[in-house]
Amino acid sequence: MTRTRSRNIKRIRYRKGSVFLRSILFVLLVLAAIYFFLQSSLFDVRKVVVKGLSTVDRQQIIQLSGIQPGLNILRLDVNRIKTKVLTHPMIKSVKVSRRFPDRVVIEITERNPLALIPSATGFMVVDEEGSVLKKVQEISNLSLPLLTGVVVNREIFPGEAIRHNKNLEEGLRLLQSLTPEQRQLIAELDVANLERLKAYTPAGLEVRLGTGENIVEKMALLETIHYQWVEQGKIDQLEYIDLSYYGSPVVKYRQ
Repeated sequence: MTRTRSRNIKRIRYRKGSVFLRSILFVLLVLAAIYFFLQSSLFDVRKVVVKGLSTVDRQQIIQLSGIQPGLNILRLDVNRIKTKVLTHPMIKSVKVSRRFPDRVVIEITERNPLALIPSATGFMVVDEEGSVLKKVQEISNLSLPLLTGVVVNREIFPGEAIRHNKNLEEGLRLLQSLTPEQRQLIAELDVANLERLKAYTPAGLEVRLGTGENIVEKMALLETIHYQWVEQGKIDQLEYIDLSYYGSPVVKYRQ
C-alpha cells in the first residue's frame, strides 16, 4: 500500500515536471517565433513620409534623419532622428512616428522668417524667436522688414538664436503683432531707441511711432493715411508722419 502510494506521488510529480517543461518550451518557441517574425523583411522601412514642408527640401530632411531603406522599423531611435532633423536651422519642431509595418512619418513645423538684421558680413534672416534661419548678402528679393538699431556683439550662425537682446525682442514683438498687410508698409523698423521708434515705408517715408504701445492702432492709422496719399499721388510730398502722440497724427510736408 505504501509502495503504491509512493509510486503514484512520483508519477504526479513527473507529470507536473513534464507539463512545466513543456510549458517553458512552448513559451520559448513562441518568443523565438515572435522574434524572428519581427526581424523579418516585413518590418523593413520602405517609405519615409515627410509632412509640413513649404520651403525646406524633403530630401534634406530624409538625409538628416539618417533613415535608410531596409532598416528594421523597430530598431529606429525616434529621439535621435528628431535631434538630427532639428539641426536644420529652418526647422522649429519635429514629430517622428512609426506606421507599421514599413512606414515612418516625420511631421515638421518650419520656422517662418519675420525680419532682417544687418550684420558685419551681410544680413541675418530671423524668425519671431530671434533664431537665425540663414545669412544673405542681397535683400532686394526679400519682402521682409529690416530691423535696425539691434546690436549683436558676436557672430551668430544659422541655427543659433540671438538671446537677451531687449531691442531685438521688442522689434520682433511689434512686427509679429501686425497683420501681413501692415508689415508690408514697413521697409525698416529702427529700434535703437525704444522710446522713439521709427519706421520707414518702402517709398522712404519716415513714420515716428514713439513707444511700442498701441502699435496696432498706430499702424491701422498709418494704413489709412498712406492709402489716401498714394491714391492722391501726393505721397512724395510728405517728409514724415508722427504717430507718437494720441489723437490726430502730425504730418510734415517737404519744403
